[in-house]
Amino acid sequence: MLSFLARRFLTLVGTAFAASLVVFLVLEVVPGDPALLQLGIEASPEAVERLRAEMGLNRSAVVRYVDWISGLLTLDFGRSFTYSTPVGELIAQRIAVTLPLALMALVVSTLIAIPLGMFAAANRNRAGDYGVMTFSQIGVAVPNFWFGILLILLFAVHWQVFDTGFPGWDEGLFAGLKALVLPAAALALGEAAILARITRSAVLETMREDYVRTARAKGLSRWQVMTRHVLRNALIPISTIVGLQFALLLAGSIIIEEVFQLPGLGKLLIQAIGQRDFQVIKNAVVLFAVLVVFVNFLVDALYAAIDPRPKQA
Repeated sequence: MLSFLARRFLTLVGTAFAASLVVFLVLEVVPGDPALLQLGIEASPEAVERLRAEMGLNRSAVVRYVDWISGLLTLDFGRSFTYSTPVGELIAQRIAVTLPLALMALVVSTLIAIPLGMFAAANRNRAGDYGVMTFSQIGVAVPNFWFGILLILLFAVHWQVFDTGFPGWDEGLFAGLKALVLPAAALALGEAAILARITRSAVLETMREDYVRTARAKGLSRWQVMTRHVLRNALIPISTIVGLQFALLLAGSIIIEEVFQLPGLGKLLIQAIGQRDFQVIKNAVVLFAVLVVFVNFLVDALYAAIDPRPKQA
């Protein structure tokens, strides 16, 4: 198992490095001079060159990439061109909103989807199955930002149960989590619809196995068979989708943060793109990539815990 996890960890490191290289190269070919953008088109060439030197833009691309990677390894993300603030502080402030939002949405999605998928599989070709499949079709078809707008209209404007915006964690854990309920629900509904379909298919496939029929022949109830035998073996494809959905939830949070006016990492990234703040852009995008590949590593570790066969892969 240790060798299996070691190989997966090396893959994680290689993927993170490749992501950093791609991000850096893409930003190199993006038109626009950050120094000129900050000073304005009426700035003198001398002033632009001085600012470029302060930003380190007058050095070669190779030197800048090596310095950037060296800084990442020591958790030194440089300074923002726009905010004149260490990028690490900006990211730390914003990820304190984005990461709990994505995790809440993932938990809500999983808690909704797995029971619904199991229920649909247990009642195949019956009314309950058709109802779950109808829900999944609607969830897949409707974008999450529309769910967000609908939730705002119902729960914030009409019923006034929740407020939009984010008060900050200084106001208390309950206040912060309450502010994330609606955006997390908007993010979770679409992913729950997909996961419910995957769960239904995985459970139906597992229910055809011989050991399931043997368990039923021994006198175990349907609930005991589903929880003790079927669900454990169906978790392998389900956990794969859950890991992939975390990446989708992080990406989807960019739009949801705009809809709910949350000061998260996605909103910071949008602002940095508009301001050509490359120092913030490249660090934020690489952070997204590292989070995604790290979650995939955790999924691989979960494989090893659920099924011993991947340990020999």
